[in-house]
Amino acid sequence: MFVRSSFVLLAAASLACSLTLPAGSPDGGGPRSGAAGSGAAGAGGASSGDGAGHGGAGAGSGAAGTAGTGGSAGMGGGIGPAGAAGAGGAVGAAGTTGAGGAGNQTWRAPAMIDSGTSPQVAMGGSTAALVWLTLDTAWVVDGRLYKDGAGWGDATRLQGKFAGGWTDAARPVVAMNAHGVAVVAWKQAGNGGTSEPDGAFNFRLPVPPSQGDGWSTPSTTSPGFGFPGGGIADQAVSLGMNDASDRGLWIYGDTGYLRAVDFVGIGTSGTGGTINFSGNHVACPSVSTNIRGDSMAAWVEQPASGPWTVTARRWIPMTSQPPDPITIGTGDPEMIGCPRVAYDDLGRAIAVWTVTSGGTSRITYRTYDATSWGAGATTIDMGALGAFNPDLALSPTGEGAIVWEQATGSAAGAPRDICALHFQLGRGPDATGPQPTGSTPPATSPRIVVAGAGLVVDVWTQAGRVFSNTFTTTGGAWGLANPIDTARASYTSQNPDLATDGKGRAIAAWESTTGGIPDVVVARFE
Repeated sequence: MFVRSSFVLLAAASLACSLTLPAGSPDGGGPRSGAAGSGAAGAGGASSGDGAGHGGAGAGSGAAGTAGTGGSAGMGGGIGPAGAAGAGGAVGAAGTTGAGGAGNQTWRAPAMIDSGTSPQVAMGGSTAALVWLTLDTAWVVDGRLYKDGAGWGDATRLQGKFAGGWTDAARPVVAMNAHGVAVVAWKQAGNGGTSEPDGAFNFRLPVPPSQGDGWSTPSTTSPGFGFPGGGIADQAVSLGMNDASDRGLWIYGDTGYLRAVDFVGIGTSGTGGTINFSGNHVACPSVSTNIRGDSMAAWVEQPASGPWTVTARRWIPMTSQPPDPITIGTGDPEMIGCPRVAYDDLGRAIAVWTVTSGGTSRITYRTYDATSWGAGATTIDMGALGAFNPDLALSPTGEGAIVWEQATGSAAGAPRDICALHFQLGRGPDATGPQPTGSTPPATSPRIVVAGAGLVVDVWTQAGRVFSNTFTTTGGAWGLANPIDTARASYTSQNPDLATDGKGRAIAAWESTTGGIPDVVVARFE
């Protein structure tokens, strides 16, 4: 079976990325910089509009006379300063809180956080969470919290011991919402007393500083859920970024089942229920939760006979009979890639995966319109050049992007470029189609986020370093790519992850190694 551990879409060479797809117009929510007023005495100055700045748009207006320019948003969408007095007029109003968007954000200097591997990062509000595997007689899960104004806190051991000792963990994942609630899951050996790893879980609630970082006591499927297992399939977690009730979902499983456990704001509820078609082999789930606490999950499964398929299921929290699973994609036997799924606050979703046919891997996606998955899946045809390892991002309002590795030639070992496709649910992909994001082949491991309205950020690795670029809907194109790590002799940067608060900021995390245990490094975009 062709299963990829890094999910999401496309990859393409610069020439291949120039293909134009029939599509709707791009989302128009980009920032504006309004002009100042005319300055005539008594005449109101014009609004400064939604001028972008440091992750947020500040709107300022002058009253009675030339308006002072509106305050640009403070870092992370803060309050802009008051505009200067217009000639013969009053002082312009202060800028309002920014809502994210394209501005003069830059990548800050990277910082080494710890040593270990498999870093994963999530953001929400004024907080961020970083988890990774560190070596302490076994590979165990540690985490740190970032808080605005305080920086990164101390490392916290997120997993528990088994029989008085640490056991190996693998494949940690993390999600966080706008309130700073976080959930973490991973595979952990030993608890079930069998060779199969168990599913394991921990969560964090916002608490006063005097009470620490708010991490809870870890739980595992055995003995916590009364049975061993649940750790062969990769874990998946999600939280509704804007859900006032802090709801989410944890998915765990083995080769024959996937189970979904509700997170209900203060912890998990029950042992979960099976979500896949009975009797099928399953692998690599992905899940996303929206403002209502509803979740959309997607994974691959194989019936007793026939090819692997992509299955999706909508999950409504604390409901005894959620909607049935549905097959949304099929592929050649053994040649379908792991899906990524995203769910917006309007109840719309998109899933993306790869299908290999005729020896060429292609990106395929399908959209959900709040009632159904529509007529069928769409393939992004890049000709005879393969597309691999897609990643997917979606904002709460349905602005999204797919990024992938795009082969630059037809040979199996051809170098790969990084390409991306921007879209708006309800309208479709931009008319310009896939575009190169500025990499120099060979490049790999792309990750992408919608950092704010009209602002997309991606990262990838090339030449042993981590690079990044930004796309804005106002310009309709990607900018100039630059490295965001620090060049160190004999060190290689690899395995990046990327997260955003949706308000114009982002955090990247990656490994930096000379061949031994890597350093865990982070950088902030703000």
